[in-house]
Amino acid sequence: MTEAGVGFSGALAGAYRPALRHGLLVVGTDLVLWSALVRTRVLGRVRPDLGHPALRAVRRGRSELNDPEPPQRSRLAPGFDEDIALLTEAELREAAYRGADLARARAMSSGRRPPLPAFTPGVRHAVYEGLHEGARAGLSVVGPAHLTVGLLTVPDAAAVPLLTLMAGSRAGQRAVRGGTPRRPPAAGHPS
Repeated sequence: MTEAGVGFSGALAGAYRPALRHGLLVVGTDLVLWSALVRTRVLGRVRPDLGHPALRAVRRGRSELNDPEPPQRSRLAPGFDEDIALLTEAELREAAYRGADLARARAMSSGRRPPLPAFTPGVRHAVYEGLHEGARAGLSVVGPAHLTVGLLTVPDAAAVPLLTLMAGSRAGQRAVRGGTPRRPPAAGHPS
């Protein structure tokens, strides 16, 4: 059976922490994308540009982007789909628990519990699709790249304009094209 890897789970918990810290009521696909990119070392042989102004706004809880209702989930076989749905819910609960660890510690000392954010339906759909894709491919462990692919299955999600903006930057264009373009050989140098 497929399971979420450390990077996949860490990306979800890593998105939950800043949402909690900034008092956001929901964890959207934009925040999950930022957290997944932090854990994705290389995207198409190019490091993701985490300093992009749009991503900095997301990390600080200032994104004005919203997630629409997600489309219908992928279906393969009833038993398989149910297992993936259960795994999705377990991963989201675990991410919320791990992401709120510091808030729980502060609440114990102060006696005040902060409001806990919820994952948007778009994030729930993306997690399901990422796990579903990895399981269909026969992988035993699914990583943050599968989560990023899952985010792209939500049309008009908050993560899509961020990826479009990043694709406009030089590093983003290289990542979209599949890496750093080759330079033409120097004159007189065999190729």
